[in-house]
Amino acid sequence: MWLQMSIPENEDSLSIRRVGGAENVLLSKDSEGTFGIVMHGVTDDFRNPRLANLSFSSRPHMILNISGSNENLANCLILKTSSDLDPVMLSLVMEHLLKSSDTEKFSAHDLSNTIREVIKLTRRESPPPTRDEIVGAWGELYVLLRFIRDSPNHATQIMVIGAWEGLQRQTIDFRFAEAGVALEAKTCSDGQRMHHIGGYGQITAPPGYDYGALVSMSVQDNDHGKTCKDMVNAIVSSLVGSGEEKGSAKSLLEERIRIRGPECHDDSIFLWLEDDEDPMRLYRFDDVPSPVSEGGVYEVEWIADLKQASPISETEESEIVDRVRFAGP
Repeated sequence: MWLQMSIPENEDSLSIRRVGGAENVLLSKDSEGTFGIVMHGVTDDFRNPRLANLSFSSRPHMILNISGSNENLANCLILKTSSDLDPVMLSLVMEHLLKSSDTEKFSAHDLSNTIREVIKLTRRESPPPTRDEIVGAWGELYVLLRFIRDSPNHATQIMVIGAWEGLQRQTIDFRFAEAGVALEAKTCSDGQRMHHIGGYGQITAPPGYDYGALVSMSVQDNDHGKTCKDMVNAIVSSLVGSGEEKGSAKSLLEERIRIRGPECHDDSIFLWLEDDEDPMRLYRFDDVPSPVSEGGVYEVEWIADLKQASPISETEESEIVDRVRFAGP
């Protein structure tokens, strides 16, 4: 159908074709011959996925001319492709959209979900997580489990889970805003406590936080240890409150795990702390070895040898844990 559509001479115009089975979805072609979709009568908000080869715009009114007769379309959402995108991709979007609902009138939400599903279909399979990625996730889950078990109630557990990663991957792993504490978790599996620092941002307390520390852990392969999946299960088992409260905490945890990555689901590498008497060491951000910043140099990564630094005392560590525990509602 789209191939048979004419290219409009006016660059501000679109050639339009109605689509069978869709009351408010139209195919479009612009003066450059670019594929598009026009949805009218849209009453809900559209969540723009911000993709490289798709652009979206809206118009309160458009005039549709059919055989010399004008039809006024209100609340229009316009999807347009770039010239780099194969039109087959848009045909997939259209096909999935039409199959997504029994109704003939579609919403912006329907279109947004359809684009997400088509992206999943065409996305290349991601490589499996590396050992280092799994070790890193294990350390973060260990820290999370410790704070969850120390939490006095459901509200504090929600605060603790919410402090991990945030709505997207953060520079610093844990931001306990209510306590003003930021923690960056680093885990090694060679006993050296030499940790990769991804930039000064990882050892700098964010604005509004008055305490920042790097949490260093050393783990080793152990047949009696736990996998990342085991750690997640232990966190879920440690949730407290009513059934509804546990469910909400579990949902938040699952959201954070999706943000953190598939390494959290690994069940093949069994790890445990190298020394149960020394589960984790905290180093104030200012005490973490770092290179001297030179003028004009902004992005620096390095390996910090924490054997050359002094961790905080057990007393101070307990104070930080308590500060987080009692910061909740």
